[in-house]
Amino acid sequence: PNDTNVIDYFGRKTVTYSVYGEAWVPLVTKENKLPLLNALDFQFAIRSERSDAGTGTPYVTSYPTANPAKASVYAAPTSTTGGYIYSTAHYASTNPTVALRYSPFRDLLLRSSYSTAFIPPTSTQLVGNPNRGINTNIVDPQNGKTYGTDTISGGNPNLKPQNTTNVDAGIVWAPQEGALKGLRLDLEYFHIKETNVISSLTGQVIVNDPSLQRLVTRDPATGLITLIDGSLQNLLYFQTSGWDFSAAYKKSTEWGTFSASGMVTFVDSYRKKIAPGTPELEYVGYPSFGGPVKTRGNATLAWQRGGLRLGWTTRYFASYGQYGAPGSPLYTSPTVALNTLYTLAQGSNTVPSQVYHDVFASYDFSKWGRNRLLSGLLVQAKVTDVFNTVPPFDAYYGPNYFSPAGDWRLRAYQVAVTKRF
Repeated sequence: PNDTNVIDYFGRKTVTYSVYGEAWVPLVTKENKLPLLNALDFQFAIRSERSDAGTGTPYVTSYPTANPAKASVYAAPTSTTGGYIYSTAHYASTNPTVALRYSPFRDLLLRSSYSTAFIPPTSTQLVGNPNRGINTNIVDPQNGKTYGTDTISGGNPNLKPQNTTNVDAGIVWAPQEGALKGLRLDLEYFHIKETNVISSLTGQVIVNDPSLQRLVTRDPATGLITLIDGSLQNLLYFQTSGWDFSAAYKKSTEWGTFSASGMVTFVDSYRKKIAPGTPELEYVGYPSFGGPVKTRGNATLAWQRGGLRLGWTTRYFASYGQYGAPGSPLYTSPTVALNTLYTLAQGSNTVPSQVYHDVFASYDFSKWGRNRLLSGLLVQAKVTDVFNTVPPFDAYYGPNYFSPAGDWRLRAYQVAVTKRF
């Protein structure tokens, strides 16, 4: 009976205020174009945001049947008198987007842009958890001893916003006349850099890193670790770059409109630095470590006549490395022993490439005319994984042990009916 308790969680809210403006400045248009200068324009946008997120005491635990000394326990932080507090964290940022588009002649367009952004912490990420996890085993780098220690997890009221910088450049070729009219080829380069990414580390990683000793508490008498602060921190840094290529072609005939389109993404790099003092590692090609597949793409063939549209889509995912394979992020040093648990179970260092096929059909009844009942009615049907292609075995992703790029449920049917008013 003395342990009977009631927990009251305090409500929180996050409010975001933003002001946005943009301008488009046509420097050269068709009225004043010159040789090799068909069009030139400059675009500028700016967004200013302020985010207010509720912080303070997350909850209070009451013991109705306990003695008065145990009447209530507040989760930190609390006021000087021991009661709960409510506070608000304020974040503000102003971020621009600058873009330039240049067309030497009508069929060709070159463009580039630069932009920044920020992601403020959420209320959940800001609220700490004062409860300690008992007996988290660590190997103390100062004395080589293995023992258990307390750890703190949860949010951190001192978090900073995550910041992002994005650079893009591309070239578009779209013939306006002749046999290739209706063709569009688009090649884009992207580079994204993100800093102050909010994440947490294991106790062992924290005690091993000299730059993170502010998160470690030691007993002054014994020198042993008594507490590790494993709450969320602004730790991660990552940058990624790669190429997007898309192609599309549409042709109208007396039998309907035929179209073909496809897109391929090549990720050159996906590098992360998980904490101060740690090396920057390459994660591309290793999904089990949070990296992307190096190459993925899709292609669609479609036919449309009137309100009816039919199509076929093929999806492709390249082969990727298994957890612990040579060259994976955590095993780039020759002094680190490879973890062969998953590669041995896999029977290989890689998971095979994958191809899946889907079909879809839709009918827009609005094409029937001004019928009040049918106007705005759209019926869509889709069958994914038409051939019941089983995703390849992936020893890392239990409990089903299938690659997450596919769907272990195999063929699926979807029907959607929407009505626009």
